[in-house]
Amino acid sequence: MEALQERFASCGLQLHPQKTQVVYCKDSSRRGQFSQIQFTFLGFCFRPRMARNRYGEIFKSFLPAVSPQALKRMRKKIRQMHLRRQMFLPLEEIARRLNPILRGWIHYYERFYPTELRARLFSYLNEHLSAGLRQKHSRLLRHDRRSRQVLARIAQQRRDLFVHWRGVGVAAG
Repeated sequence: MEALQERFASCGLQLHPQKTQVVYCKDSSRRGQFSQIQFTFLGFCFRPRMARNRYGEIFKSFLPAVSPQALKRMRKKIRQMHLRRQMFLPLEEIARRLNPILRGWIHYYERFYPTELRARLFSYLNEHLSAGLRQKHSRLLRHDRRSRQVLARIAQQRRDLFVHWRGVGVAAG
């Protein structure tokens, strides 16, 4: 830490004492035990994650993915949109309002470790959409699985409707 402070001082810069920390980048080749093995920077959480090499072998690597704090902010934004209350609108209109926001999140966060964003955010969004379907259609009212199946069918027929449906299916479970 002192060496870093000296180097930064020579460049006319200063490290923030509360924001700066030394982190051990633990992965398959670095197996030491340290208290600090992850950090968050610009909405990404850098920590050891499972990866696959070109031969299909699984190993641990130190990789960035969307941070839990960023996911929390995105879920809050989805909640604030009150999708259930907007289900009187056609799905095309809801998609028109939602797609620019989703496209921005995808372009920023899906660059590194996209499965984290898909698993933690897009499944949450699909659950809100299926809840809206349950509220809109009385035959789905108390049928969670059936509403997810209807949403999966819509996603399969109209993959281009929502940005997060492109190239990836919707779980019908």
